[in-house]
Amino acid sequence: MSGVPVRRRVSSLLRHAQGVAHLRRNDIFLTSYPRSGNTWFRLLLLGLLDPRDHHGVLRDLPDLMPSLGLSDLSEPWTHRQIPRFVKTHLPYRRIVMARPGRTVLLVRDPRNAALSYYEMASKSTVRPYAGSFNAFLQDVQRGVPAWSRHRRSWQGRASVIVRYEELRATPQETLAATMQSLDIDVTTDRVRSAVEYARIDRIRKVEAEEGLDGDRFGPGYVAVGSSRGRDWRVVFGSTERETYARLAEEYGIADYPPEP
Repeated sequence: MSGVPVRRRVSSLLRHAQGVAHLRRNDIFLTSYPRSGNTWFRLLLLGLLDPRDHHGVLRDLPDLMPSLGLSDLSEPWTHRQIPRFVKTHLPYRRIVMARPGRTVLLVRDPRNAALSYYEMASKSTVRPYAGSFNAFLQDVQRGVPAWSRHRRSWQGRASVIVRYEELRATPQETLAATMQSLDIDVTTDRVRSAVEYARIDRIRKVEAEEGLDGDRFGPGYVAVGSSRGRDWRVVFGSTERETYARLAEEYGIADYPPEP
């Protein structure tokens, strides 16, 4: 049993090494802590492409909008509308991540991001998380410490920081401002059509029909959250609130302060 995780780890390292070798200077990193809107943002980017260039199938998203360590980055990027965006959840490492000159950092309230990540991790068929949510919040590799480590590593290097909450509230304005900050010329009509294409209720319907990541996650897993979602204010009890207050102070999370 112990050999399986080791082989999987080695395979993952090899895939990431292959991906790093094929990063290009004009690529743009799209980075976030898991469950912070990365999939939805890539669907918005997909909507900026010429619709004749893709079928918009969720299962093909890693190839249409590639991920470091999952996609074959040696493949040519043939779309003229936007540069290639490369997704990663990894913290910044200068030796392997210095080549792309621009980065979009997606940031979401760590309470909601961790709650969504916990629900995903609990349904994983690869490495399911069996502990409590309160334990997950404190988990160094997956919880709030990991959220803080990821953001700190990228914050000073990001070309633009996009807050998930703003993206959800004003998707058209936020997407347009992000493209402008990256010096990517897209029309207002194209941005409007991308937002319509990536409308969450529409994507959820497609996902329900097609499925996604069936080999990695068990029944009930969804890659794109609902338009309402589960909010930490409803889920957190006194224990989780106290835990987050301690972690927010320990890691200096001033922009998402604890609430009573």
